[in-house]
Amino acid sequence: MGTSAAYVYVVEITTAEHRGTLSACGPILVSVGVLTVYTLGMIMRWHIVAAVCAVFVVIRYVLSSGHSIAHKPRSPAVLHFRF
Repeated sequence: MGTSAAYVYVVEITTAEHRGTLSACGPILVSVGVLTVYTLGMIMRWHIVAAVCAVFVVIRYVLSSGHSIAHKPRSPAVLHFRF
């Protein structure tokens, strides 16, 4: 449910020439991630796969710890209703 809102947000704030590419990247990357986890699950034990996935979550958290939603640009729909 939350990822759908993220896809809409990305589409709203991008320019027209990048909109198609960026809106297609989200579902494709989710599918690649699921395929990767299933493939790792075939060759490794489940707790090792969970640890590998947790490492990526921690890296993402550390890289984005300086950013918050307050620093993200407003979507055009929010700006429209604000004025």
